[in-house]
Amino acid sequence: MQIIEQAGQPNLGVMWDFFHYYKSEVPLDAIRAIPDDRLWLVHVDDSPAKPAAELTDPDRVYPGQGEMPLATYFEILRERGYRGPLSVELFNKSYYERPVDEIARNAYRGLQSFLQPASTQGAN
Repeated sequence: MQIIEQAGQPNLGVMWDFFHYYKSEVPLDAIRAIPDDRLWLVHVDDSPAKPAAELTDPDRVYPGQGEMPLATYFEILRERGYRGPLSVELFNKSYYERPVDEIARNAYRGLQSFLQPASTQGAN
């Protein structure tokens, strides 16, 4: 945000990449502090239970199949009234061996449970 503010350009925004914010241990308050008009895109994924320092891009798994606090992340999006794009972003090489329609279906199914109202979500 500091770089965006210093640039003073209206065409700059923030992407909240769940994996990288989680890996970097960005505090939830810092995420909540992103101005609504600057949060432009959200990359959704999940990751296994590993120390943050050991996580790498290929560790990413379908939403709901890992240990990230996705329910909390989606609650923050709801609190903000976020209506922008969500992109499931996976670099898990074992997924690349599967048919693309299967990958898309699994990603969609994983994402769906987090798009429901908080009272009907999974435990993750």
